[in-house]
Amino acid sequence: LQAMLAKVGTEGAHLQTRHRRKDGHLLDLDISSNGAEFGGNKLIFCVCRDVSERNQAQAALRVSEEKYRVIFENQQYAIAIFDIDTCRFLDVNDACVRMYGYSREELLGSMTIFDLSAEPEVSLAAVQQAATEGSIFIPLRYHRKKDGTVVPVEIVGGPYLWNGRQVMFTLGHDITLRKQAEDELREREALYRFLVTSLSDGFFACDNQGRLIFTNAAMARMCGADDPEQLLGRYIFEFVAPADSDRVQEKFQQALMHLTVPENLELLLLKNDGQQYW
Repeated sequence: LQAMLAKVGTEGAHLQTRHRRKDGHLLDLDISSNGAEFGGNKLIFCVCRDVSERNQAQAALRVSEEKYRVIFENQQYAIAIFDIDTCRFLDVNDACVRMYGYSREELLGSMTIFDLSAEPEVSLAAVQQAATEGSIFIPLRYHRKKDGTVVPVEIVGGPYLWNGRQVMFTLGHDITLRKQAEDELREREALYRFLVTSLSDGFFACDNQGRLIFTNAAMARMCGADDPEQLLGRYIFEFVAPADSDRVQEKFQQALMHLTVPENLELLLLKNDGQQYW
């Protein structure tokens, strides 16, 4: 205040300072002042405005922005915010920069989401759907990096208001390793099923109640069925001859308790028509 008083002239001055009310409460004040000469005396005319609530709101906003920025920049998934109308990027985090290989300046310059998508028409439809319906989950979409590499990506996104404009928030994750693992698993599953279904020996799997959940063609023939599907849901004990029923039940319970088949069994079994066979 003393510095302002010393230099204020007819051109005026402006500052923010703190004042104390009679009850000791502190106020943030915005002061506009002008100096003038009157009757040989220097006068200062001041207009004061209480901006305490505004400053508190701004401080809270800064704290919120700092928290947002910490989460935004330290998130391992790629985060991007883009304008719904133009699809141009408005903000991206470091993970997005690393994932796609473009600099932040490149992405925020004039690039759109279609510069990253390897399926632009599908991406446009997804944006339109999310803008209408709200949040969206895309389990698989193919994107293209700066070096041309196409990668599978999992995306979660949704529209919201940001600085007074309608934007889309997206969180993307490169699922290349997971996709490779899933593909390998499907290949192994296909090979496993091929081997099992090709066996000349009967093969079956059942749940802990003895209900059949899988059989191969050889097992179906042994049970007198035309198709393995005909056996699914039936109990394996239905195909055991009465003379061996108790022994099979006992061995089945032992297998459940020890999670292993205790021994090889030689059993008298039944076909659908009641015919017995070893």
